[in-house]
Amino acid sequence: MKILIALITLFPFVALAQQKGSPQFTCMTTPVTSDVFVENAKSPAHKGLLQFSVVNHYGAKGMPFHEGVITPSDFNYLKAKADVMVKLGDSFSVLFQSQDCEVINTELVACHSNKEAKVGGLVLKSYRFVTKTTETKVYEYTFKSNKVTFSFVHEGMTYDMPLSYASEDCKFTLSK
Repeated sequence: MKILIALITLFPFVALAQQKGSPQFTCMTTPVTSDVFVENAKSPAHKGLLQFSVVNHYGAKGMPFHEGVITPSDFNYLKAKADVMVKLGDSFSVLFQSQDCEVINTELVACHSNKEAKVGGLVLKSYRFVTKTTETKVYEYTFKSNKVTFSFVHEGMTYDMPLSYASEDCKFTLSK
């Protein structure tokens, strides 16, 4: 079932033609909350890899960890989820092989890794990030936004960190 959900989620990225180049982007809010960076890894030991980084300026307890409707019956589940997510730390980075990324255009990117990684106090069995753009129309106004979702598997459970930004808060490029 998890594989089917992953395939459905990634299908739009696989079905469209890919762009050439490595994705590079920064999404930073004003005032600062949680920022995301994707860039070529700077360490010589990680040459050719992409580094995905998240900085939670209010600490790990200030990171977003859920999106959607919440009811009182969700509180225990959300508390358990939050207890795991904060173990990522105030800031963290993971690495991706560039061939493990689907780049549709500068703003639509998905990268995944099935390699185990230790991040903060957690061992991730696999992890990925996906970006998407959304347009919201209210009367005659149209607002564009970007979302970056970091997902990972830890001890058989999948966790998501949804990060939403106004379009002016993100800068996307493709490096050659």
